[in-house]
Amino acid sequence: MEKIQGATIDLYDAQWIYQFAKNVKGVDIQKLQEAVIQTGSKEWMYRFARDVEGADIQRLQEVFIKLGNIEYIYHFVNDVEGADRQKLQEAITNGLDKGRLEAEEAKGDITLCEVQDAIIKTGDAYHMYQFALNVKGVDVPRLQKAVDKTKHPKYTYWFARDIEGADKSNLLQLKRELMLKGSDALDILVYAEKKWPK
Repeated sequence: MEKIQGATIDLYDAQWIYQFAKNVKGVDIQKLQEAVIQTGSKEWMYRFARDVEGADIQRLQEVFIKLGNIEYIYHFVNDVEGADRQKLQEAITNGLDKGRLEAEEAKGDITLCEVQDAIIKTGDAYHMYQFALNVKGVDVPRLQKAVDKTKHPKYTYWFARDIEGADKSNLLQLKRELMLKGSDALDILVYAEKKWPK
C-alpha cells in the first residue's frame, strides 16, 4: 500500500490524490493531504476538506486563508463540516484577496451584512456574483445594483440569469449587449433559450 500511495503522490495530480484518499482504506491521510496542498489546486484542496474522512480541516482552512481566495473561503464556510466560520469571515473582512477588502475591523460577531458590505466595497463584479450565488440570505437587489454599477457585461448578465430573486426584466437586453462584446456567446444562446424560451 505504501508503494502505491507513494506512486500516487509522485503523479503530482491533485484529483488522483484526492480520489485515492477518499476511496482507499488504510492510507496515510495526512501525507496525501500535504501532497494535495503541494499541487496548489484550490478545487481539490477544498474537495479534500469536504469529502475525505480524517482530513485536517484546520490545516486546510489555514491554507485557504493564506491564499486569500474569497470564492473558496465561501465554499469552506458553507460546505465543510468543522470549519471555523468566524475565522473565515474575519479573513474575508481583512481583505485577503486581490480586491483587498476595505471593511473596518468588526468587533464581536461578524454579521452577514458586514461581509456583504465588504464585498460591495471591492467593486469587483466577480466576487459580488459569487457571493450572491454561494451564500444564503444576502441582499440580492442591493448586490445586483452594485454589480450593474460596475458595467461588467458578463457578470451583470450572469447575475440576472443565475441569482434567485434577481431582476430579470432586462435579461434579453443584457444578453444582446454581452453578445456584442463577443463573450461566451454560445453559452448565452444555449442557456438563455433553454431557460427562458420565447
